[in-house]
Amino acid sequence: MNTKLSTIAVMAFIVVFAAATWLQAADDPFAALRKNAEKTMADGNYKDALEVYQKLALDKEDTRNLVGQDMQKTVSCLQSLNRIGELDSFVEKAINIHSNNWNCLYTAAQIYFTAGHGGMIIAGKFERGQGNGGQPVTSLERDRCRALQLMAQAQEVAEKAISANQENKNR
Repeated sequence: MNTKLSTIAVMAFIVVFAAATWLQAADDPFAALRKNAEKTMADGNYKDALEVYQKLALDKEDTRNLVGQDMQKTVSCLQSLNRIGELDSFVEKAINIHSNNWNCLYTAAQIYFTAGHGGMIIAGKFERGQGNGGQPVTSLERDRCRALQLMAQAQEVAEKAISANQENKNR
């Protein structure tokens, strides 16, 4: 009798574990792609990992709570490839796509706070990173201001989400 109960308990555990795993995979349709990108990045193939993470971060359907992680990984790949000059355009594209996602906005602010602040003015335009020619400048104050704007925007989006959640609970 104890053997039957033990077998039933083990079977129930397996079913519950399988269902939980299936539900988790269903929540993130990009899980396999993301896992492959992690392995690619760990292997030092930053160019291929960059393509995947950038695609994920700029996809409207990206998992809401993982957009920030995808953005951070994209920036890490850009730094490893010495392509930091592409940071600003990437971050601003992600912000435009995910403007109602506080996680994206908060991560964008963090990126601006921690990014290298050196750059060059070339043909009247700021280019982040070390460039050839041009006038060397710092973007510290510019980055700080943009990060504070994004933090305020993230707070506003989060407050709206909390308020909407409270209204739904009260119905």
